Amino acid sequence: MYEKLPELDAQLESRKKYTTILKIGMTPEGQYCVGRSKPFDGFLNKKEILEAIPGVEFDPVTCEDPFYLEVNGRQRLVFSLAPESWFFQPTIAPFTLKTPDPLNNFVNQQKLQDDPYGYGRSKTIFVDDENKMAQEKPYSYNLFIDVWQDAKDITSATTPVIIDPRVRNNNGG
Repeated sequence: MYEKLPELDAQLESRKKYTTILKIGMTPEGQYCVGRSKPFDGFLNKKEILEAIPGVEFDPVTCEDPFYLEVNGRQRLVFSLAPESWFFQPTIAPFTLKTPDPLNNFVNQQKLQDDPYGYGRSKTIFVDDENKMAQEKPYSYNLFIDVWQDAKDITSATTPVIIDPRVRNNNGG
């Protein structure tokens, strides 16, 4: 199933790096919508990521899986939550793989703590995919978020949600 590519591993530092931003939202009908940037050259830093997010537009979903990413080269994958009341869960890793990662491709997961209300919550995370091997099947992942009843009130109720791109919402029902 996995084929290690020694030439990629040996030349890891010299391979091109990119950053791709996925902005995640919800339609009025209850469907996820995803805006995806074109790959930026290099691994963007926190300031560059936060400056780039407003320019990522939501596109009509043109494929079965709006979360699908084709990764070429080394990639910094940025996930940003658009709805005001959505934040990544603070006590667990917000990005987890559901498929094996024997070569430790996914490294350097970071929360940006970009809470607009100053509570230290994170609306944006990134993880680096070193892309060290060829794999027959795509990686599957989950995103763990909290939906706050009132984003401005840190004491308001929260609902934990797992965004699993492989599970369909069946039109909100």
